[in-house]
Amino acid sequence: CNHFVLANQWLEQRGETPIDWMPVLPAESE
Repeated sequence: CNHFVLANQWLEQRGETPIDWMPVLPAESE
């Protein structure tokens, strides 16, 4: 699932600093 990537793109569009989405469970980052 890449919803974390989409959220970072949304933050960048708003001119905010993308979040380092860690820690994230390895199973969820797949």
